Amino acid sequence: MVSNDHLQTFMDLGSLHSMTFMQRLRRHPILIALAVTLGFVIQGADRVLFSSALGRPVAIDEPSIFVLNALFTAMPLIALAFQGRQHVVPWLAGLGVSAWLTWWWLQKGIAYQRNPDGSGVDMGGAFAMLLAPFVITAACLWLNSRLNRDRANGS
Repeated sequence: MVSNDHLQTFMDLGSLHSMTFMQRLRRHPILIALAVTLGFVIQGADRVLFSSALGRPVAIDEPSIFVLNALFTAMPLIALAFQGRQHVVPWLAGLGVSAWLTWWWLQKGIAYQRNPDGSGVDMGGAFAMLLAPFVITAACLWLNSRLNRDRANGS
């Protein structure tokens, strides 16, 4: 016979809030791999499109920067992969906004490379690109929790 203490311990171990990082990593490895892969695909496409638009060979001169950009791009999706319950809407929103923002920054870079005016990097745009993964992650997590709350309430 199972006592209530053992049952409660089992329930606590299954709770998402008490899970360690490694337990969550083992729980959703396919989603985490998908998130990371999408980040690399977006950044890879960015490099290919940039090179193609300017007639240059595709080059990843700074691999560490490429990896860091890919992980920042994937950040909202990685955070969603660690959630207990995921909805497709936050995933699509995070992917769409991240891809659109990368496209926007790519267009600015191509335009500057074609007509350099000596002004350098758009610091406002660079700051937006730096903060964007954090804002998108927060918005995706909020949307996911909101959808979970609505589902729990039967809405």
